[in-house]
Amino acid sequence: MSGVRGFDLMAGLTSIEESAISHSGQEGILVSPGAKATVALSQLIFNTGAGLSVSGAGAEARISRSLVISNGVGLSNVSGVLESTGKNVVRGNGNSNLNVGTITAAGRQ
Repeated sequence: MSGVRGFDLMAGLTSIEESAISHSGQEGILVSPGAKATVALSQLIFNTGAGLSVSGAGAEARISRSLVISNGVGLSNVSGVLESTGKNVVRGNGNSNLNVGTITAAGRQ
């Protein structure tokens, strides 16, 4: 996948599973206000911006069992909700394995 963003989610509910999103000019996945996303068993790699970015009040994303590697930023949350089950591999992003904002640990059932 190439271009500006892998996915630019602006409204509704989206589930992304068993996907590879790579080499985007900005975010691999951008979740904007009014959108909710679930990412599972996926690879967010080699994106110039964040692998997964949640931006704005009302934007929500959950990520589990995914690889987030070699992006400008790993996970980014700017005033939305970003939850991780903790079963993700987030490595080699930015200068110091950078994540931005609050990443909430989500409980598993």
